[in-house]
Order: sequence, then structure tokens, then C-alpha cells
Amino acid sequence: MPFKLSSAKPTIAVIATTTVLICGCATQTHDCNAALVSAQAAGRAGQMLDTHQEGACSAQLEQAWQSGLNQYCEPQNGFDLAYRGETQPELCNQNAFVNAYRHGQVLFELQTEQADLEQRVAELEQQMDSGASDLQTELTRLRNRLITIQRDLPEWLTLARLEGFLIPQAVPDQPATTDSN
Repeated sequence: MPFKLSSAKPTIAVIATTTVLICGCATQTHDCNAALVSAQAAGRAGQMLDTHQEGACSAQLEQAWQSGLNQYCEPQNGFDLAYRGETQPELCNQNAFVNAYRHGQVLFELQTEQADLEQRVAELEQQMDSGASDLQTELTRLRNRLITIQRDLPEWLTLARLEGFLIPQAVPDQPATTDSN
């Protein structure tokens, strides 16, 4: 049997139903907005999307997460992550990101190796000063590797600047030239 309302009550029933619907939508919209912000932030951080989110905003959550992930997977971020020695995120596998990551990784490894070699050379020199002459071969090998790194590192840094991954180095002011004519 269909539900019937008396003529005096439809206004109250409609108002009550509308209020419940509006409050429900407002709450859902507020929850969706918070979830969308959270999903986009997760994407920007390279984190997986929380798939436990259900309901009307699940498609929007996926879009927000993908938008954030696209920002995270920019080549500049790939370079920065590697340059700081961080692991390559599995979520970012686009060629441009991977290439930028590899570039940053080479620079990180060269700079780390350079610092390690400089420290080891200093230690060996100190040992040789104290009479250990059998270390000369090792010291020569380390110095040669250090020379190679010192040659290659500026080229890699220049390439990173040309690619836009690093801020260009300031060009020193040229001395003013005077015409003697």
C-alpha cells in the first residue's frame, strides 16, 4: 500500500527530507573534499592511494591521486630524489623521470665517491708520513680515480644545469676591457 501524507503534513515531511538530504550531501561533500585533498597529497608524495575509500567520490579520489602522482613523477623530482640519494619510486616509470633520476644518481654517486676518495687519500698520506711506504701503489690508484672524478663531475653538473635540473652557475663578472686606440 502506497504511503500517503495528509494535506497538512507534506510541507513538514518535504522540509525534513530535504534537510536530511542536504545535510547528508554537505557532509558527503566535506568528507569527499578532505579525501580528495588527502588523495592528491598521497600522489604528490609518491604513495599508493588508500583503496578503502568507498562511495560517491571514489572516481574523484582516483583522479586526484593521479594528478598528485603526475606532479610527483615530474623529471625534476626524479633528479632531486636521486641527487639526495633516495631510492627510485616504483610508481614513476616514465622515460623522462627515469632518465632524470639516473642523471641525479650518477651525480650523487660521483660526489659520494669523491668525498670517500679524498678521505682515504688523506688517511693514506698520513700513514705514509708515519713510515708505511708500502701504500704508494694504493695511493696512486686512489689519486688516479680522484682525478677522473674531478674531470667528469663538472661535465655532469654542467649537463644537469643545461637540462634545467640544477640552477645555472653564476658567471663571474668579466673585467672591463679598455680600448687603447
